[in-house]
Amino acid sequence: LRFEDTVSKVLDELVPKKHITATPKAHPWLNDRCRQAIDEKQSAVGTPQELPARDRCSQILTEEHDKYIGRMRGKLSRLPRSSRGWWRLANALAGKRSKSSGIQPLRNSAGQWVRSSQGKAELLAETFARKSTLPAEEVNDYTAVGEEDFADDTFLPIRCRDVKKVLRKLKLDSATGPDGLATRVLKNCADELAYPLTLVIRAVVSNGRWPLRWREHWIVPLYKKKSRADPSNYRGVHLTAQVSKAAERVVGAYFQRQLERSGAYGDRQFAYSTGRGYGDALALSLLTWLLTLEHGQLVALYCSDVSGAFDRVCAKRLGAKLATLHLHPKIYRVLVSWLEPRTSQVVVGGERSPARTLCD
Repeated sequence: LRFEDTVSKVLDELVPKKHITATPKAHPWLNDRCRQAIDEKQSAVGTPQELPARDRCSQILTEEHDKYIGRMRGKLSRLPRSSRGWWRLANALAGKRSKSSGIQPLRNSAGQWVRSSQGKAELLAETFARKSTLPAEEVNDYTAVGEEDFADDTFLPIRCRDVKKVLRKLKLDSATGPDGLATRVLKNCADELAYPLTLVIRAVVSNGRWPLRWREHWIVPLYKKKSRADPSNYRGVHLTAQVSKAAERVVGAYFQRQLERSGAYGDRQFAYSTGRGYGDALALSLLTWLLTLEHGQLVALYCSDVSGAFDRVCAKRLGAKLATLHLHPKIYRVLVSWLEPRTSQVVVGGERSPARTLCD
């Protein structure tokens, strides 16, 4: 609390600020030549020059559009193939809409239309809360999770140089959370902020408590599929304090490797294992299929999707599983505290819904 307030106070005193209202942009290829042609066409309406001015305007717009496409293709060829920037630009050239478009009027369960930003935020908050509700617990063969097994309660060296490395690796385009501290500040001032943040992380680990301020979420809704008027067709992107993300990565170095060594992720987990990714999973699957076909056998491929797989998890059960993985007791207490209920607000058009509790 004191760390963030101090940094925010210095920013308010020394860094200039201004409010910017975001408005929809025009076509990126419209230049002064296009605008002049449009003005001439509109001025010629009702005169003998109307048809020639219309045709000339269409020709100019087509020429400038083609020039823009040529420039973008050149830019596309210079980007790394299949990178995030490459796909973003390719989708824009293909005319595909971005998923981060504004929220249109939504229809609630009573069939009424919600048009205000405040109403949309509250309706989406209710929808996300229903999605995050766990079903009733059922006892089965997998209910037992084993006995507790902790490592020795030794000294954990939270080093300033490690915190500095994490701050320097923050991405500048990562969204700012409820604390108002942007990654640009944390990254550019890594040398000055590393030591006080190290003291904060040491206090968190020593006390085994995750700060309440770092459990505040802003939820930004993004459209997924089907009707845009149905609030259930949106997913929420959670924005948290950037300082908490840096602290998570520092603390993560003390338990992630242990989880990988103990096989907690499983030998077929690629998404969250160090040095693995979707490319490795694809290569392994493809080579396995080729070897099977080489032996004269058939390959049957079944694809499925678990609805809302990442929306909820039983915090109590996950904590019980973590207790069996030979983790450092202080790290275990931090993780259990990290899993405690949080508060969230859905943000739409600058308006926020009332704070809700996020459990599990």
